[in-house]
Amino acid sequence: MGPRWRAPTRQPARCCRSTSAAGPSRCPRTSPSAAARPAPSAAACDSTRRTAPRGDAGYGTITVIDPGGQPFKGPPDPVAGGVFAGGVTNRSAASTHGLTAPALATALLTKSPDGTGRAVFLAAVADGSVVQVHVQKGVDGMAPPASFTPLAGITSAAAESTDPDAVTRVGMVFNWVPSKVVYVTDPLANRILALDLSDDGTLFTATPRYIASRWLDRPIDAAPTSV
Repeated sequence: MGPRWRAPTRQPARCCRSTSAAGPSRCPRTSPSAAARPAPSAAACDSTRRTAPRGDAGYGTITVIDPGGQPFKGPPDPVAGGVFAGGVTNRSAASTHGLTAPALATALLTKSPDGTGRAVFLAAVADGSVVQVHVQKGVDGMAPPASFTPLAGITSAAAESTDPDAVTRVGMVFNWVPSKVVYVTDPLANRILALDLSDDGTLFTATPRYIASRWLDRPIDAAPTSV
């Protein structure tokens, strides 16, 4: 069975930054704040290979697995099978965007507004867009390209570089209450993209705004916290 959404019981927000995103019960339930970027690691390099298999000019991939860590048995999306890639796993021919560039970050959102009860994930894409991934019906757009500053040079070598100016990913977290807001770091513009969410009964929709501060210096990771 594919993942179905289970509502949070205590803390306000949910996030899941792993590209092999676990099911709803595996994600922290806290609120977002920006954090300093960590040193590069082999894990970062491996993440780049999985989310940008063809490098900077290729498509992106997102893998959704069972809460126990194993691949789906009888996946809800018969086309994707739990692995969403490029434009071939879009929701329909009317989809406004797909994983047509490297995936830089993911976040677990909530159950779909379409009544299926299926989980929806978000992915930040290197062209500056944010897409929504319905585990049963596929990928569609939410925030258009250039909503945050696009990133180029997404390669494994860049991901493991010690160059402090090499930026190959962004951070993303979802704030659950009192309002549904997705925060995406915009490291090249020294700001945070905030997407205020609503829905049309089928898809999530977003209204963008930006948080800027002189204290932001290449913000990359977004870490959950409670205040």
